[in-house]
Amino acid sequence: MDEFSHEGDSQMVSSQLAAHRNAIIALLSAQIFGSLVMTGLTISSVSPVLIASVLSLIYTWKQFRTTSEYLLLKTRRNWLSSKSRVRLFY
Repeated sequence: MDEFSHEGDSQMVSSQLAAHRNAIIALLSAQIFGSLVMTGLTISSVSPVLIASVLSLIYTWKQFRTTSEYLLLKTRRNWLSSKSRVRLFY
């Protein structure tokens, strides 16, 4: 029974991570496209919009890493605590 709940938790975390990843990809695509349009499609000139996009990309990536690590640790902690509860009953 715990195996199934752990598998369900893993699937839930995987789907949450996939949703976060897809949202980040969409956000970054929009930012990159927007910055290219704003700079007149010239990447050689460094503009404040391009710099802001790169900084936003770095910040978003760090947020994604923090969120994914938190979700994985939370799932692992829940699974381990359920395993220890099962051991107490046997």
